[in-house]
Amino acid sequence: MAHSPAQEMADKVAATILRSGRTKASVASAAGIPHTTFTRKINGHTEFTVGEILRLAEVLDVPPSTLTPSALLAVAS
Repeated sequence: MAHSPAQEMADKVAATILRSGRTKASVASAAGIPHTTFTRKINGHTEFTVGEILRLAEVLDVPPSTLTPSALLAVAS
């Protein structure tokens, strides 16, 4: 079963955090996203905003495309 774009983005954020060696809580805090909001988003219940993805990418020191769903990247190219 294919993931929704929101779930794919949440999975990419979670995987990037894991690779960074940081905790989800520390990344959420550094990106200015309240813990409860971040938890809903990382679990795929609500979507990350563009601004949140940009802040997360900055905090995680990765290009925003690392956290972007493949469907959006395909449209952009």
